[in-house]
Amino acid sequence: GENIFSLKNNALGDREGLAGFYLFVSQDCNLNCSYCYGDGGDYRKGRMLMDESTALNFLERFVDGRQKQYMVNFFGGEPFLNFPLIKKVVFEAKAKARHMGFKIDFNITMNGTIWNDAIRDFVKEHITNLTVSLDGPKEINDIQRVAKGNFSPHDRTLETLKEIRKIKERNFVIRTIVTKNSYDKLRDVYKYIIPLAPGGIGITSA
Repeated sequence: GENIFSLKNNALGDREGLAGFYLFVSQDCNLNCSYCYGDGGDYRKGRMLMDESTALNFLERFVDGRQKQYMVNFFGGEPFLNFPLIKKVVFEAKAKARHMGFKIDFNITMNGTIWNDAIRDFVKEHITNLTVSLDGPKEINDIQRVAKGNFSPHDRTLETLKEIRKIKERNFVIRTIVTKNSYDKLRDVYKYIIPLAPGGIGITSA
């Protein structure tokens, strides 16, 4: 409704300095990570996807041309579960940027298991940077990044990383979570991940 964003504006005060945003386009995920702080992607709010009216309201209210440059990071859950909305936001925002004379970049934080030709072509053309989750070799990754389905998250993510490297070179990073499964194997995890991550690796403890 109209008042929701008015309340947000009041809480944030002057919007003059706002230029970077995380857009939670998906409160759903196809993984069930053991350490997930988002309760399986739904943040205890129920599984849902952001709708178009909410996304367009965001663009109208916050990507308003007050800044010369904006950054939007698509987040979840797994954001590519809402790929049609991601495309809609990007196309609408870029049209607005051309009309109003500002620059806007888009990043995505993803789990690496949802990928196809349409996503590849879109990422190549419109996404500046990606953060891809991978926690190490298969025997570590798939214990703590558990699939909701009959597939190996490690194997799918590895295939996705190969595709991303072809189109993005160094414009992606790998995010690795260290848990009790891998604390004593941190050196091995690092050695495994670093050749896959020409743009860098971020390691965080759960």
